[in-house]
Amino acid sequence: MKVSEIFYSIQGEGVNSGMPSVFLRLGMCNLHCWWCDTKYTWLFTKERYEHVLEDIKRLGKQIPPDTRIYNRKKELKELSAEQVYEQIIDYQTKHLVLTGGEPMLYYKDTSLNNLLQRLHNEDRYIEIETNGTIIPNNEFVDLIYQWNVSPKLDSSGNEQRIRESSEAYNFYSKLPNAYFKFVIESQEDLTEVLRLIEQYKLSKDKIILMPQAIDRGTLKQRSKSLVEICKETGFMFSSRLQTEIWGSERGR
Repeated sequence: MKVSEIFYSIQGEGVNSGMPSVFLRLGMCNLHCWWCDTKYTWLFTKERYEHVLEDIKRLGKQIPPDTRIYNRKKELKELSAEQVYEQIIDYQTKHLVLTGGEPMLYYKDTSLNNLLQRLHNEDRYIEIETNGTIIPNNEFVDLIYQWNVSPKLDSSGNEQRIRESSEAYNFYSKLPNAYFKFVIESQEDLTEVLRLIEQYKLSKDKIILMPQAIDRGTLKQRSKSLVEICKETGFMFSSRLQTEIWGSERGR
């Protein structure tokens, strides 16, 4: 499997926010969010880089400082299930967060499945961060304790045809252990979220709103207004503890 990094920290987002966890970050992604804070896992080509710049220009945003072409050979390592397992068990926690990039690109990967099956058999808690565009098979679903589905909105820069899959929404909405985490920057984002909830019959008690922010100042500013929105709608609020505590540091 193509591994970006393995590190021990706390879960910074969602219902398990603050939980000490091992993070297994896999490389590559099928989307191209301009505000993504892990561009080093997928922004490897000039074509993609120019696409992101076009999105930023079209949306009228400032170019984030981490927007550049990364060296794929330096950023990603091909590791076996055994190599990853040995690193994971070094840490004093049974909580694993599988993230990316987009980890669902690997749901058919024998190496990843063998690793997750082994950890599952050891009664480790496995949660996954996904953009919710790829539907896994039943064998993979059975290995995951919690799904953190973070669908992308129009403000991410991704075209609707690649960011919104009706089949995937319908699939994840039926999983009892799935939460939907939306990144909010503007009223337009909230309007789109409300449309998605109604269209795909998403359970309102599984909706989490999180501010779009890549620095502490923006996070604080947007959190205040988003908290008020959550109080009005009844949706859950999530901060981004990794941004609040460490800013843009990697592996935290």
